Amino acid sequence: MIPTLNISLDQPPQSRWLLTDEQIDWARALGMSILEEIGGVEPYRDLIELYAAEYVSESHLDEVASIARQCALTNVEILTVNLYYDFIKLLLGCTAFAVNSADGPLHARNMDWYSDYDYLSRYTVVQDFKGGHHFRAVGWPGYVGVLSGIAPGRFTITLNAALSNDPQVPGESVALLIRDVLESCPSYDAAMDRLCLTTITSDCLLMMTGTEGNQMAVIERTPTRHAVRLSEDGWLVLTNDFRMLDQPDITVDSPLYETTCHRYDAASRQIAERTPETFSDCFRILSHDQVRMGITAQQMVMSARRGDLEVRTPSADVYRLGS
Repeated sequence: MIPTLNISLDQPPQSRWLLTDEQIDWARALGMSILEEIGGVEPYRDLIELYAAEYVSESHLDEVASIARQCALTNVEILTVNLYYDFIKLLLGCTAFAVNSADGPLHARNMDWYSDYDYLSRYTVVQDFKGGHHFRAVGWPGYVGVLSGIAPGRFTITLNAALSNDPQVPGESVALLIRDVLESCPSYDAAMDRLCLTTITSDCLLMMTGTEGNQMAVIERTPTRHAVRLSEDGWLVLTNDFRMLDQPDITVDSPLYETTCHRYDAASRQIAERTPETFSDCFRILSHDQVRMGITAQQMVMSARRGDLEVRTPSADVYRLGS
């Protein structure tokens, strides 16, 4: 079974992340793998420290420091791991879709992300954040940001990688922004405004669903621009390309970007031919041989209205909460 990591937001930040010995091993192994991939922190140390002072909240820095102590790594090393998306996007793909059901929108997502030794699959945990606005994230021990999350009774959010020609500017890390939105925004509309209007460091694509029919959207983001794609037929599909924001053609030597249209079309055909109505139907589409990739690390389906979440990994581990 995929384990649950309980995080109490009522506790001081330095006391929230109490990792088991196994989770410490996982967090350290994943962290060392990422640090090795980017060549260590020394080339980026000054930049990361300046960035953290300006754009990372004191609360998140305290959480990072607590995790670093447990893992016998430095604060800068753990922070760098948490800013990984802002370093490298070519390894992060993903396919997601949203579809109306009798119980409100369903949000389905493949997390396509390469990692050494399948660490991102093997070390998957569901982080259960309690206190204030309760939410859950599908992540890893030591990762304080969020790439996939559900706020029961409010909304769901997932992130897909994208590339634009817009200049990179100083701004918030999108993974930390998603975490803040899940933690603080009381409604789908409030979350939409934060995700659209906040200046961020990197391009990305965000999918959101709410609790009401047709409450689903794809938010296309560059650091300072956004466009929102809404459902016309009761469903939406998202891979790794901009479809609303004007963008010059970008040539990227990456199978994730080379297959984005192929995966988009395959998922769209599957939904059009047989509209998914249940979690099982959604997993059927996520696992289709033209949608799922060899580097798919996580699969998940969420319902904001019901607060249900199911996560599967290639090792056949499953997390299931809800009816």
